[in-house]
Amino acid sequence: MHLLGRVVAVVTVVTVVAGLTLVSGSAQPGGVGLPLSCQNLASSSGNPGGSPNLGAIAVDGGGQIHVLDQLAGVVDRFGADGVRTGQIDLDPSSGLSFLGFDADPAGSTYVVGAPFAGLTQLRRYGPDGALNLTLDRDQVDGGWVHVAAAPDGTIFAGFILSRIVERFDATGSPLGALGSGEETLISDLAVDGSGNLYVLSANPGRLQRYDTAGAVTLDISFGGGPQAVAVDSDGGIYVYRSGVPSQILVFDPAGVQVATLAQPRPEP
Repeated sequence: MHLLGRVVAVVTVVTVVAGLTLVSGSAQPGGVGLPLSCQNLASSSGNPGGSPNLGAIAVDGGGQIHVLDQLAGVVDRFGADGVRTGQIDLDPSSGLSFLGFDADPAGSTYVVGAPFAGLTQLRRYGPDGALNLTLDRDQVDGGWVHVAAAPDGTIFAGFILSRIVERFDATGSPLGALGSGEETLISDLAVDGSGNLYVLSANPGRLQRYDTAGAVTLDISFGGGPQAVAVDSDGGIYVYRSGVPSQILVFDPAGVQVATLAQPRPEP
């Protein structure tokens, strides 16, 4: 996920840091305030001079913030007060470029890594930071580049070049696939508190919601440029769309657009 996962409250301030799009200010997981800016998290992640290398960010059910540092090949975990609670070494010497990222409500961290050739790999690190699951996949349709985790432990792994998302149970056993397989560019995945999966496509701009049985329960089409999706605890949907200005499109659980939040551009 590229937006703060499990967002409960969203303000109209949107921040983009090093390619990371997220809602900042009073984005509150589980009602826990987030009294930190993205810059504060970046500065405390161990980068010289506070230079952010953030690739993705997610929030678990306890309000812990999981931050992927792509260049360093680590995941930092922070409490809601901004104090670092742990760090996971992703072994950058493996040659993997870590792209997909999520955290589940229980506090596990999920990453997907893609080499230049060969296999893509999905890893799960438990709340204690220990690696406890590894799944490998060939690079058909570009390989896995997205991951999302449901409250019951179900894992979703999405390809980049086709509208297919593979499902696994908490042990890594396959549960089948969702999607039509048509050629498209998947931008992001998200899961809500009920385990529904949201698949965002950039070309064309489209958002689909799948229930736990695999049925499509929502299908929204809109203009191009969507890059990230997040869902709050009430089922509200937030889609980040790049452009001038960049926007967050806000939808109710029925898929009706209820607001557009525009990101102000600095004066030249």
